[in-house]
Amino acid sequence: MERIIALVAGASRGAGKGAALALAEIGSTVYCVGRSTDQNRRPDTLGTIDDTAREVDELGGTGIPLAADCSDPEAVAAIFRRVEEEQGHLHILVNSAWGAHDADLSFGPFHENVAQDWEYMFNRGVKNYLLCSAAAVPLLRAAKQALVANISFWDDDKYIGSLMYDLAKSAMNRLAYDLSVELKKDEVTAVALSPGYMNTEKVQEAMRKDPSLPEKVGLPGESTRYVGRAVTALWQDTQRIEKSGRALRVADLAREYGFTDVDGTQPEAFRL
Repeated sequence: MERIIALVAGASRGAGKGAALALAEIGSTVYCVGRSTDQNRRPDTLGTIDDTAREVDELGGTGIPLAADCSDPEAVAAIFRRVEEEQGHLHILVNSAWGAHDADLSFGPFHENVAQDWEYMFNRGVKNYLLCSAAAVPLLRAAKQALVANISFWDDDKYIGSLMYDLAKSAMNRLAYDLSVELKKDEVTAVALSPGYMNTEKVQEAMRKDPSLPEKVGLPGESTRYVGRAVTALWQDTQRIEKSGRALRVADLAREYGFTDVDGTQPEAFRL
């Protein structure tokens, strides 16, 4: 059986790391892309691409850390050139490099913080997804059948509550649709995946600082590997092209495909 070649952009922490580890569970070679490395680890760093690559190895995959800022076109081009040189193709691209987590974002009136919110949500978020998707196209085509998964958010097109956040997530969802149209003839499936409230490293840190937080917001939520298992379930579905272009809830896919979170449960979909 051909070994799965995957690249996860934003693999240091959060949903990206969860996707990388889920891909490791099915024996994939996973290029773990991000800015945080062992070499530049700060005291407050909650994870690096090197950490993720090591865990990929432990789970039975092959982890390859690649340092890159996914908002930098030259850096993105360089990582995909390396994948081309080493593999010649790419089966799965997971877009999860989301710079908004770096900012102390305001969720007040949108007009008061347009410049800051645009910088983090679009220039360091939507732009990352677009650059990685564009650079991956030749490798996805070379794989004959491939999958692009944009980690995003969607709830029946309801307003999320922050205009700029809503715009950014809507753009990521629309990107999946547009890719599905552009790449349909190449048998590339493109979807947006909407997880629930994830128990990320930052959430875990917040719970350590505030023991009352779990009760306040209903934590802990689902693990980041739950969305990763949605990626692998889609990959294993030979009819996945039928879902191409759609925004899909992880919880809905769990019930359709029968996968669970790491604790054996199937958390309900988060709804606004």
